[in-house]
Amino acid sequence: MTLDLDKAVNLFLNEKECFSADKTVKYYRENLRYFFEYLQREYGKSTHDMTIDEIKHTDYNFYVKELRTRKKLSGRGEGKDKLSSATVKYYADPVKFFFKWLYEQEYLEANISRKMKAVSRDKKILVPLFLDEIKSIDEHCNLKCSTGLRNYIMIHLMLDCGLRISETYNLKIQDVYFDKGFLHIKDSKHNKDRIVPLPSHLKSIMYKYIYLYRKHCDNDYVLQNISGDHYTYEGAKNVVRRIRLKTGIDRMKNHLFRHTFATSYVLCGGDVASLAVLLGHSDIGITNGYLHLANTYKLMGKDNFYKVDRVYLKRLNDTLVT
Repeated sequence: MTLDLDKAVNLFLNEKECFSADKTVKYYRENLRYFFEYLQREYGKSTHDMTIDEIKHTDYNFYVKELRTRKKLSGRGEGKDKLSSATVKYYADPVKFFFKWLYEQEYLEANISRKMKAVSRDKKILVPLFLDEIKSIDEHCNLKCSTGLRNYIMIHLMLDCGLRISETYNLKIQDVYFDKGFLHIKDSKHNKDRIVPLPSHLKSIMYKYIYLYRKHCDNDYVLQNISGDHYTYEGAKNVVRRIRLKTGIDRMKNHLFRHTFATSYVLCGGDVASLAVLLGHSDIGITNGYLHLANTYKLMGKDNFYKVDRVYLKRLNDTLVT
């Protein structure tokens, strides 16, 4: 007996809920829903009335084609720019994985996922931040008030420690070891923990913020909003957006700070294997891309990129070696 799409996706998500993080389950649930909504428009019937055998690899192909024609959403509705290849891939990959899972679980006789071509990312060089740009960014973080300190800490946790933006606002006070000089990053991507050394200049500013400026409240997260509540992704994203507008650095996005850290680490002599540990990469092939980028920047003859402090770099290497 063949499965309808509703039952199939419930079986798939039930397994994910047993073995994956909540955000991973949410990722699959939302993106499969988008694909199913597309199928309902195309077939004119509900997913309860569609069986998994009815779906062909061509449905996936036409779905990807439609995604490539969609426009980005802005705060005022649909924008002018089309979705990037990375965003299209974000939406399409769960569909391919779902049908691969159906075949592996023997719900499908044919492995149609083999005919579903993976969406390639745009291979563009992302230029890291320059010293003068970092100076301009820092000037828009008032270190004499709580919000300015918070914004500075959030940015420099990405810029000087290589944290993801989600790791900055989910960092808890008990996971900052001021006496030892490191951060314990917990439950990050792929449910991995890791230890990240904390630079001295950032340690002193974080200590000042937590014990002199941060409001005493029930939650124990380092970063908080003006009401004392746990800081959120939307809040962090808005800070980056406002600073981008004020500084005029158009290419500034959340990931650029972490990207700058990684490139700086390699430019200053750090090795790729250690960088993979610091960034929490499960595939060193991803980290190898920074070696290529660092060599490209050297060929450009640029010596004013933001660089990891050499004393801090030595401490990083000593920590990772020992």
